[in-house]
Order: sequence, then structure tokens, then C-alpha cells
Amino acid sequence: MMSFFQKGSVEQISFYKVTTKFVNVLKNDTSFDNLQLTGHSLGGGLAIISSAQSGVPSVALSGPNAMLMGRSFEPQVFPDALNKYTFNIVPTHDIVPHFDDLAKNYQNIRCLAEPYAFLSCHDYVRSLCEIVT
Repeated sequence: MMSFFQKGSVEQISFYKVTTKFVNVLKNDTSFDNLQLTGHSLGGGLAIISSAQSGVPSVALSGPNAMLMGRSFEPQVFPDALNKYTFNIVPTHDIVPHFDDLAKNYQNIRCLAEPYAFLSCHDYVRSLCEIVT
């Protein structure tokens, strides 16, 4: 019932529709041999959704997942597509990647910030330093 009443509001902030449309345009352009998506945080979540909808691989850093919410998107996102096309890098103590269930392909990385300082673990610079070292 809430979905019905909020549909108009949700439509106005459905950024994934823009990114998926753009990815599909690039996917159909023969100028590109290898197309991949990436993003951090909200950008990672958009990469995950657009990846599953378009069939283009993605790597997200601290991206919110879409295993449970996937069926609320248009077009719907199914676990098989998430498991096939997406990869998420998940720092310990970062709550954002846990907003939804993780798809099959993810990698935990450590975060040396204090456990209560979850925003520090969401910092992409800290995560990239951990990946590089």
C-alpha cells in the first residue's frame, strides 16, 4: 500500500533509471569493447543495480546491495543477475553494504578504525589504502 502512495516520489529519485539507460546506450555502441561499472557508496549501489539490469559487470566499494529490494526496481533485479554481474568490496564496520543482503560475489576487507567509527570505515580513501597494501 505504501509503495502505491509513494510511487510518484520514488520515481523522482530513481537515479538507477538514468544510469541503466546510459549503460544500455553505451552497451549498444560498437565503439566500446569492454564496458564495466564502478562506484563508491550510492554510486556503488547504482552500479550494482544498473549492472544487474543491463548485464554489464560492476565493482562496487561499500555499495548498498539489492538482493531483497531488487524486485521493487523497474525493471526488476533478480539474485541470479546480481550473483553473475556484481562484485562488492565490504570494509569491516561499514554499515552501508549491509543495508541489504550481500550477493554471492563480495570481498571483506579490514578497517583499522575504531569499531564505533563506522563513517571512518566508509571512507573510500581508507578502503583503497587497505586494498593497495
